[in-house]
Amino acid sequence: MQTGLPLGVAEDRLLSHVAANKLGDPFAEDTTCGPLVTETQLNRVESYVEAGRSAGRLLIGGKRPDRPDLSRGWFLEPTVFDQVSPDARIAQQEIFGPVRSILTFKDVDEAIQLANQTIFGLVAGCWTSNLNTAMRFGRSVRAGGIWVNSYRDDAVLRHMPIGGFKHSGLGREMGPEGLDAFLETESIMIRLT
Repeated sequence: MQTGLPLGVAEDRLLSHVAANKLGDPFAEDTTCGPLVTETQLNRVESYVEAGRSAGRLLIGGKRPDRPDLSRGWFLEPTVFDQVSPDARIAQQEIFGPVRSILTFKDVDEAIQLANQTIFGLVAGCWTSNLNTAMRFGRSVRAGGIWVNSYRDDAVLRHMPIGGFKHSGLGREMGPEGLDAFLETESIMIRLT
């Protein structure tokens, strides 16, 4: 949520992180960004990028890579927009592609309001050194998963239930809760006296 850094510094760190992504074969160990699942999904994500051009300022990415080794896949460069209005399509929809929107806020209340004003609620994240802020954010934001000071740690994800709220993610996967969809509960009551 609050990094303690001026927006420009935090934005520069994000852009450095995004620029360091390695596009490539999703089975290669050093790949951090593989192709989209289908050409249809690539076209869908590109339509979001086009909508984003009029809804914010493109900072990085936004196009298919021009590397010959990526010409046979449905790759899109990791993309970041800033100056995005909270009601913009790229801020309100689940894109399911390498596209991020930067929305700014003044305080925790406004951040919670922004997070909750979408019909989706798969995951949310917040960076803070204040445990009370983290707990307040976690209790207030309607999302199936809340990350604090990290995001998408796969070692953790293998052991936790994953699913969303509102129009995001049906049911739960992973963890003991992920088995519930495959089980039938039977209750047996016995009086012994």
